[in-house]
Amino acid sequence: MDTLIQLLYAALSEEFQQFYQYFITKDILTGQQRHAVSESFTDFAVDELHDHAQKLIDRLIQLGEKLQPIQSPMSWPLLTKNSFKLLSPNCSVLDAILLNIETEEAAIKRYEEIITAAEALNDQTTAEVARQILLDEQEHKQELIDFRDDIDSLFKARVNSLELSKARKGTPEYNEWLRKYKEKRGAAQVEPLTLTEHDKQRVESLLSDVGTSRESRARKKFVRLAEVNPEKADIRFKEIKERLGEDHNFVKTLERISPEGVKSIDEARTKKKEAQDKAREEIFEAAKPALEAASKEIKKQFGGSISEDKFILRFEKLQSVLGQNPLLDQIRDIAKSKNFDLSKQVPVGLSWKQEAHTSMRVRQITNALKNSLKDITLPKEALSNAKSSQFIDFLKENSK
Repeated sequence: MDTLIQLLYAALSEEFQQFYQYFITKDILTGQQRHAVSESFTDFAVDELHDHAQKLIDRLIQLGEKLQPIQSPMSWPLLTKNSFKLLSPNCSVLDAILLNIETEEAAIKRYEEIITAAEALNDQTTAEVARQILLDEQEHKQELIDFRDDIDSLFKARVNSLELSKARKGTPEYNEWLRKYKEKRGAAQVEPLTLTEHDKQRVESLLSDVGTSRESRARKKFVRLAEVNPEKADIRFKEIKERLGEDHNFVKTLERISPEGVKSIDEARTKKKEAQDKAREEIFEAAKPALEAASKEIKKQFGGSISEDKFILRFEKLQSVLGQNPLLDQIRDIAKSKNFDLSKQVPVGLSWKQEAHTSMRVRQITNALKNSLKDITLPKEALSNAKSSQFIDFLKENSK
């Protein structure tokens, strides 16, 4: 039992370290696919801390442990016997992926050790906990490998393009490249992906979440898989559909977020955004007289002799009252003509007189806007279609 307890503490320490690795790295990535990889790292970090670590803590407590060995972060490297590697600032996506593939492989070995040790003691509860976490670690590794292969493919495609650009059509070099390309494409078409044992395990894990509080998380993982590896997502979806039946609500949900579903959802989102943008422009057009009245007041409050600090204070105050709005562009243009830097940090700790003066100047602009809006009727359909925002709500509340 002592050996098993030591393995559990080692695994728990590694989960803490891996959470830290993913959480810190996700916002400093540079290079191809950094946004998609960052999103996956965020989800992985949640898995490591709130799922894996929590399961290990719960099991250790059930085994009578008080968790003293892991209460200090300084003890984690001693328990894991692994050197923790922190990537440098602005690390490349590929460096981060390669490092985390190594750590996920180490985690997989660790949980395989725990399963073996637990089964030797006939501790099926601990073995099952380790199996559940092991499936997630295998999934993490596979997703990282998919990212790595995608980046590798992009690099090779760029190299092939450069090589091809040197060979003119009809030359022996071009014909050789075309022959190899056709062979590769033909081979890819002949060898379709099949459902592997790992896929079956992941499907089983996903189905165990259906109907529980983890169902939304399972959907999110499937979306991520569909974006990174659509062929693999299709294979697993067919298995899920066969297991649950095509009329099951979860199957219908996955149909919308399968590769084809993701595409249709993206198209729907694009159309919705276009409709929202059009509605916003209709509202602004109807409110044009009020915007012009406010614009005249802006020239008075921002166009005269005014210090940079006061200018910035008024700009920030107006932005806080109205939110993002087209009037701010006019103020930015005035700031540019005055060589004022709106990103400058203004000293905090305004006196009540300065605060009152700033509020009064901004109120003159908003009052000009309100007074003109009283006589304006905004299009109802556009108001219902436009995306809600602080400025749209202000126009709606103060219009006729």
